[in-house]
Amino acid sequence: MSTSGSTFPNLIRAMQVSYFLEAIRSLLYLLKIMERVIVEKLNSHLELNNLISDHQHGFYKNLSTVSQLVVIHDYIQSALDRVIQIDIILIDLLKTFDQIFLRELIHCLEVYEIKVQLKNWLSAYLNDRKIVVKVADTLSTWIDATSGVPQGRFLGPVLFVMYIDICINAISQIDFGLFADDTKLLREASASS
Repeated sequence: MSTSGSTFPNLIRAMQVSYFLEAIRSLLYLLKIMERVIVEKLNSHLELNNLISDHQHGFYKNLSTVSQLVVIHDYIQSALDRVIQIDIILIDLLKTFDQIFLRELIHCLEVYEIKVQLKNWLSAYLNDRKIVVKVADTLSTWIDATSGVPQGRFLGPVLFVMYIDICINAISQIDFGLFADDTKLLREASASS
């Protein structure tokens, strides 16, 4: 497991892991440490190059639902002060982390100019994953995870933010507020619109 070799162990790609084996447990701790390092590298790159929209308030230090609501409030208040109508669409996407298309997410890494070794490691991390469902003591058959980012891991939120940011930036002539996947689209309405 290394970024320089762009490899990621098949064992860890599985969503259901038997925790009673100490070797696997140790490998998972190592993965958590490595994920934190990768997240720091990604966040540093994104912040240093100002690549993520300042409309995104989810998963960032010193930003919250409250900070996002303050920005939206100020936007609306400014329009009201000028006696301008505001149209607002509120969107809360269902199972968003599960809906991310992996091919497009890998493309996002290229758009954000993530270094090739790290991009290849992330591609290995995301691709060829398997999932299994456990109900009581019964396991389903293993199936390929063809979309989505791993949840409950450190990398999931930053990969999601990168993906959703590119999607939302494709929308023109509309202001927006984001807290993770909770999206507010805002537009001042004029007599001609």
